Amino acid sequence: MKSEIIERPDGKLVLPSDGDPAVKRVEGRRQIAVGLDLAMRRDKTAFCAIELVQRPRWVHSQLQELEDPEMTVMAGNFVEALNYHELVQTIMNLCKKPELARAKLVVDIGASGRAWADAFAAHAYYEHLKNVIRVQITAGEKDKNVGGHWNVARNLLLEGTGNAIQNGDLKLADFPMRDTLKSELEGFVVKMGSTGRKKIEGGSTKRGASHADLATACALAHWALSNPHIMGNYGPRPLAGMV
Repeated sequence: MKSEIIERPDGKLVLPSDGDPAVKRVEGRRQIAVGLDLAMRRDKTAFCAIELVQRPRWVHSQLQELEDPEMTVMAGNFVEALNYHELVQTIMNLCKKPELARAKLVVDIGASGRAWADAFAAHAYYEHLKNVIRVQITAGEKDKNVGGHWNVARNLLLEGTGNAIQNGDLKLADFPMRDTLKSELEGFVVKMGSTGRKKIEGGSTKRGASHADLATACALAHWALSNPHIMGNYGPRPLAGMV
């Protein structure tokens, strides 16, 4: 049984039905997370946008089920070095793009990131978005909600994203910085430390290029999308035409 999927304004994906209460219905979803690895002045800020789509389908005339979720890196790039106020406005303009209308920003609040996130939340337009997930990248292997932000282990971020790329759960669309992102992700090596803990090293590309900032942005977005309770009921439209 085939039927065209309807996308609701909140990003939920549903199959039309005649209202029969005997039909077991499910709701799919379309969501986007944008990871931000922030930098000030001398370095460039990296952003990476990942789209997740989980479609409903008919099993038979009385039963629907959800397909496996599909995640695709749709865009990634760098923003030139800017001061706080300039970077706040640049990212706000990015969020105003129709294709990112309900996207979540996943922000590394280490170093200068916390002050930037506060400035972003103070922007007059933020009331329309309320879209920042704050992440403090830590050591260890776990993530934990500590109230105003999440503590997330660097190993968890990078290993999870690397595994998803390798097993095909996370795909890379065709965008200008695709090869740069792929190179950064492939540059990481998992080693065992003297205490038996895993340690992820490397990630840098050629001299003068990024030191895995794009990969970190990608990992932040992938981590959020892999945890539905973090993303909430957001459902951005496709990233058609985004560069």
